[in-house]
Amino acid sequence: MTTWTEFTVAELRERAGDDAFQSAGQGIADMDGPHEDDWSLYSTITLDDGQELETILHHRAGKPLSGDCTCPQAHGGAFCTHLIWVGLAHLGLNTPPSAALDAETTPASELRPWLTTLPQDQLIELIIEAAGTDRGYRRRLFLQACQPNHQ
Repeated sequence: MTTWTEFTVAELRERAGDDAFQSAGQGIADMDGPHEDDWSLYSTITLDDGQELETILHHRAGKPLSGDCTCPQAHGGAFCTHLIWVGLAHLGLNTPPSAALDAETTPASELRPWLTTLPQDQLIELIIEAAGTDRGYRRRLFLQACQPNHQ
């Protein structure tokens, strides 16, 4: 499946505001989706009280995030917590919003202490996984591997 989504966790937070961002995911019992087309993510969210909400998160490249939800907050014009949760779910971040933001914004160098605790085979698997999802990274690794005296 091709993904056209080009938004970040930080953009979700900026669009919604910190209070709504921090509340994302609360009261959600289940979610069908998100399902993606070229411009939007569609989900049906079931709340803890059994209420179902329909959400559409619009994410056109180069355009600001926007969305529609059948919740009262969205009817008042807010970029609601449900739209944030749809965005986080699409990005593969089924985690509290603050942790998702930290994972995106913390410098990669801060992973070093944890990485030094991993066995070599786990490190290799992490590198192969990253190379499998990032073509530029894979190219750089391959070119380094082809260099004479690569260590």
